[in-house]
Amino acid sequence: MKSKLFDLLNKIEDILGVPRPNVVVLNYRGVPLNTFVDQINYIEEIGYKFITASDVALYVRGEKKINEPSVCLTFDNKYQISEFAKSFLASRNIPSTVFCLAHTTVNLPDNWELGCHTKTHQELDKRLVHYKKEIIQAKAILESVNGVEVKVFSYPNGKYDKYALKNVQKAG
Repeated sequence: MKSKLFDLLNKIEDILGVPRPNVVVLNYRGVPLNTFVDQINYIEEIGYKFITASDVALYVRGEKKINEPSVCLTFDNKYQISEFAKSFLASRNIPSTVFCLAHTTVNLPDNWELGCHTKTHQELDKRLVHYKKEIIQAKAILESVNGVEVKVFSYPNGKYDKYALKNVQKAG
């Protein structure tokens, strides 16, 4: 299993015609635990540094340099990460980002971060969406329920439009 993931990383220059990126984001959803452990072990073996989604956002905006190969581990909601995986990563001091819906309470390791994943998981590429509720209110609720600042946002199924972008920027 690890070979599929990292064969792709190793061939990215050939596939895309661009140099292998310094930053890779992996989103885990329902991966078997033995595969997950193998992949994390391999990431460590090849010398990648683990970073959070906030680090990636700063890098993309040009506000932070990342000079060494780095990987960001993300989980779409608290139910996509098992307690085993969470304790496995915490025991290795590996930071991760968990994106949750509003009203979700989570207990995350100290070096992990909480990101917002909307209020109801509605896709944000249709103008009929209540953007304020799905983005701005969702972030405020998630911060209030968990007592932590939410710095990153994940669009459900990767779908968004210019109105969603504006509201994410407005939410901070």
